[in-house]
Amino acid sequence: MAALGMGTEWVDAAENARIPYALLLKIQLTQQKIAASHSNLLISVRLVPQSSSVSFSSLAAHMEVKTNQIPIRLGPNGEINVPLRHDWLDDDAWLVVNQPKGTMLLDWSIEVIGNFSTNRIRYAEFMKSLIEIDPIQAEMGKAFPNSPRLAIQGLNLYFLKSEDCKVVIRSKNGDQTLKPDPLGLVFVPFNKALLEENPEVWMPILPLKVGAAFKKTGN
Repeated sequence: MAALGMGTEWVDAAENARIPYALLLKIQLTQQKIAASHSNLLISVRLVPQSSSVSFSSLAAHMEVKTNQIPIRLGPNGEINVPLRHDWLDDDAWLVVNQPKGTMLLDWSIEVIGNFSTNRIRYAEFMKSLIEIDPIQAEMGKAFPNSPRLAIQGLNLYFLKSEDCKVVIRSKNGDQTLKPDPLGLVFVPFNKALLEENPEVWMPILPLKVGAAFKKTGN
């Protein structure tokens, strides 16, 4: 699977960086809702140090609930997954990070999961994951209002190096053959005209993994 980076929100308050639990709960409930209807996409939320000198392995976090400090395990890249506790809302809980205020970002990303199971597939189905990203951006943007938008460019397909690695789009204007770069990556552009035509896409060899290609727009 290939990560698709998204926008960020500042994590900032008191002496240490901290995030209100109410915000984390809102984000995770949104994640659950999206996961229930989009099994081909994975959303991650993580804490990201602004300084390159701070490693993810050095990060530690705990939930501050009244006078209690409850350790929260972070993933290897700062991923957050906190318990869904509505009673913590009543206690005005905060997630506290062992870094100074103003030095952390709360970031989210989308990953395309899985590979194709057949060598022949229609273009619309081929691009299905990308089509679904825009409404997800809108939904997650409610929790991350300052996020830049992602303009989808297409799919990156990763193959083992082989002369048979290619993607052929059999459109009405003739076959369009896309060949891999020296690292075995084939870029397949997202094209609205092809989406409407919906031609067959053929791959002699199935890719090892699939990722999204994009560019950020806005601030």
